Amino acid sequence: MNEVSLRLSLAIADGALRRVFGTVEHRGFHVLSCRVDSDASGEQYHVRLVLRGEREPELLTRQLLRLHDVSEACVHADAAAA
Repeated sequence: MNEVSLRLSLAIADGALRRVFGTVEHRGFHVLSCRVDSDASGEQYHVRLVLRGEREPELLTRQLLRLHDVSEACVHADAAAA
């Protein structure tokens, strides 16, 4: 299994984090670590995830970007960076 680091930006909204984690698990990834911060305005979460899975992480990022609360999702090669 491969480890991958993701960085996300999403709106602070009821159920937003739950939808992200549901998509991550539904796509066959396991969360190894998670860090969630909010911006100064209190309107956006900035999430760093380290995940383990056998599927392509680019597929996961495309699925996450389809969630209406997610404004940014990108893969980072260094999983330890999260």
